[in-house]
Amino acid sequence: MKDSSVIRAGMFLLAFLALQTRVGANMDIDLDLIAQIESGNNPASVGDGGLALGAYQIHAPVVQEFNQFNKLNIRHVDVADPAIGRSVAEWYLTKRIPQMLIHFNQPITVENILTAYNAGIASVVKGVRPKTTQNYIMKYQSLLQSKGAKK
Repeated sequence: MKDSSVIRAGMFLLAFLALQTRVGANMDIDLDLIAQIESGNNPASVGDGGLALGAYQIHAPVVQEFNQFNKLNIRHVDVADPAIGRSVAEWYLTKRIPQMLIHFNQPITVENILTAYNAGIASVVKGVRPKTTQNYIMKYQSLLQSKGAKK
């Protein structure tokens, strides 16, 4: 009897985590707006002292995680290719960041996803949103509203 309740609890937890991951994956993060904010949608963009590359300004550790999770072997410079950069950014924003938020018992919200993307998951966990990240989120929301008004 005791074993079956442990199994049921484990199955519930797995179902809950799957649901939470789907919530994150379905979160409406507009990748086009992220590229616009990060680089003016320039796939050749180099920022953060040469550490961030492509339209989405992706750092090497994100590429390493992407490779580990997806059993691939892309190089950091490959994110300058628009299709590869978008794939890595989409994975990070809709899958990996929500996974980390779940791991650290943080709500999966657009603000938390953008904070983790812009300032790192530690900022979300510590409850610290730097001024630059606050501005980033406001710019995202403003662009999203104006994009919605144009439709």
